[in-house]
Amino acid sequence: MNESYRAKGLIVDGYGDWRRTRWGEVATGAPGPDEILIETKATSVNFPDLLMIEGKYQRRPPLPFTPGRDAAGIVLAVGRDVTGFAVGDRVAAQPGHGAFAQRTLSAACYCTKIPDAMSFEDAAACNTTIATVVAAISVRADLRPGEWILITGAAGGVGSAGVQYARAIGSRVVAVVSSQEKERAVRKLGAEIVIRTDTLSNLKDGLREALARQGLDGVDAAMDVVGGELFDGVLRCIRPEGRVSVVGFASGKIPVVPANYLLLKDIRVIGSSINRLFTDPNPGFRTLLDNGFRMVADGRISPMIEHVYPMAEFAAAFERVAGRKVVGKVLLIP
Repeated sequence: MNESYRAKGLIVDGYGDWRRTRWGEVATGAPGPDEILIETKATSVNFPDLLMIEGKYQRRPPLPFTPGRDAAGIVLAVGRDVTGFAVGDRVAAQPGHGAFAQRTLSAACYCTKIPDAMSFEDAAACNTTIATVVAAISVRADLRPGEWILITGAAGGVGSAGVQYARAIGSRVVAVVSSQEKERAVRKLGAEIVIRTDTLSNLKDGLREALARQGLDGVDAAMDVVGGELFDGVLRCIRPEGRVSVVGFASGKIPVVPANYLLLKDIRVIGSSINRLFTDPNPGFRTLLDNGFRMVADGRISPMIEHVYPMAEFAAAFERVAGRKVVGKVLLIP
């Protein structure tokens, strides 16, 4: 193997407990015709990474595999059919898996050039989150200036980016969090109303009742990253003709959608996966995504980075994310 393509990285030999993940040499290989090889400078640990290691995610890579859904770094090589990227470019990539290594291979369609003013740490912290919130809030929910949006899991990586992005485009935010510490964090990000689930007697009616106490009769849109029991409560907060973007199920439970609510209030519930937006020609999404990265570079959005670990100390990073007490993002540096 060409020495430039040798790398150390994380290896999953079998689906199950993430504690069995090991650090060793991985075969990065040369980029295929439509791929880019990246020298990884920073990458973020996302809860879905742990689900993938456990075999509980929607996609199950063939074993053995290297986890890690996103990376930021410098282009080392490009495939023969790749256009728009060159060796030396600073990029953010979302290969889906393979990023927890010193070298990352990614299809070019999942890569985005990042502004020179943006650090690799910030790029890694906001890579997946910016794409996710742009897709969920602007593309799927079509949120407009002045409208209210409710965001669940608002202190997490995606949620905190969603709060800031919604504020940056002129919308108003109701943030749903689970602790006082997280309430303080999202208020600093610009959330006007904060609802703490740890203070509610029940999730089904508690969100709507909490909004009413704040003088708000509902919201125009929602971005739900939690799912589970909370989802029913989210639907009850949506105004007629409102929109709900479903981003994920951090609770570990996939909710059942009560279709009568959709019918009675003309509500749209929209799945929001970023994969198709990257692979299908969608210049509107690309324009919004580039604008999102510029918002980070110029300070309108500040990625919340809780902790940075050397990649070889991945177990400590995984432990923090698995404990579900992270405020913001946890990064790994090769």
